[in-house]
Amino acid sequence: MRFTQLRDDGDRRGASCGLPGPAIEALGGVHDVHLMTLHAGHVRGNHYHRDRDELLAVMGTSRWRVRWEDPDGSANERIFDGPTAVLVTVDRMLSHAVINDGPGDLVMVSIANGPFDPEHPDSYPKPLA
Repeated sequence: MRFTQLRDDGDRRGASCGLPGPAIEALGGVHDVHLMTLHAGHVRGNHYHRDRDELLAVMGTSRWRVRWEDPDGSANERIFDGPTAVLVTVDRMLSHAVINDGPGDLVMVSIANGPFDPEHPDSYPKPLA
């Protein structure tokens, strides 16, 4: 799991963060993009992917966490607090979860290097949160 703090180039209208080209290029092609929110007190993830690598761009204004599994099976956690925009690089086969501990919504974008197929979603449960 790798974390990249994103630079906020926003103005009085709000935040505006671009994703680094090398991170996107490292996927070897983008085949799926999902835009989502995560309400306070909720979790997204608690799963792993067998066939796809994923970039998760997460933007929040208060406390949130990421839990993940290392290749040796150990569990880890990183906490973010305050206004943040972070790119999380998620390798296949490693379980991951984003937890919103704050009072407001998180905005998330998931970018994957394989297509999403609702009949075979490549999302296998493995709870971390």
